[in-house]
Amino acid sequence: MSDDDGSGLAVLTALLNAGIRTRFSKIEGYGTVFQAPQGSEGYAALHDLPDGPTRDAALKAFADSFKVSESAASSYHFKGFDADDE
Repeated sequence: MSDDDGSGLAVLTALLNAGIRTRFSKIEGYGTVFQAPQGSEGYAALHDLPDGPTRDAALKAFADSFKVSESAASSYHFKGFDADDE
């Protein structure tokens, strides 16, 4: 591993949060019925939404925010996590 100062994690977190907010902003009820999770309590709150289209859309948007396109993944080098390093 490297002597990383954590800035890579901060960038990744910022991108993830922006992706979540972008996806959630397209769902009716965002900002009133539910919020973007900012921790485990927020994630639990998504699961506590009543069954229905809002809950389904929010959970799908949350899961989709973790997807990374192959081109984006190949253009970003995660220092210390290359297959060649193993």
